[in-house]
Parts: sequence; C-alpha cells; structure tokens
Amino acid sequence: MERIRSGEWYLPGGDEPNARRWERARPITIGEDCWFGAGAMVMPGVTVGDRVVVAAGSVVTRDVPSDTLVAGVPATVKRSLLDAPPAPTD
Repeated sequence: MERIRSGEWYLPGGDEPNARRWERARPITIGEDCWFGAGAMVMPGVTVGDRVVVAAGSVVTRDVPSDTLVAGVPATVKRSLLDAPPAPTD
C-alpha cells in the first residue's frame, strides 16, 4: 500500500466573509499492482484497493474495491477483473 498526502495551506481571501480558510489534505491510499490511465485523478481521502485499473481521464471520488475496473467522471465500477478470462500464452 502506498499513501500519498499533500500539505495544508492557507488561502488568504479578499473582503468576502468566507474567503479566508484553511484547506486540509486527507491521505490517499493506493493498493498493490494498480494501473492509472493518463490524466486520472484521485480525490483526497479515497482508498483504491489492490489490482485496480483506473481508466484515463477518470476522477475517483469514492473508495474503490480490489480487482475492479473503474471509469468515468465520477468514476464508477465498470466490471470486476476477477471475471476476466486468463491471458493468452504464446
């Protein structure tokens, strides 16, 4: 498992009452043997299970179970990878 964490930062605001606030990062946990397509994004606080494929351009906003393929904005489970036929051997 890998954990990715970004820092905390303060966003100064202008004259608006809610413009000044602290942004707090939450950890992202990524399991073993995962593959992320180009431009895929994982939002803070999300856990991605083992052997997950995230399609290109997907935005993962919720936890992803192991052995699945997710795609879309927001990313949803498209199929289980356990149902896939075995890879051909030459």
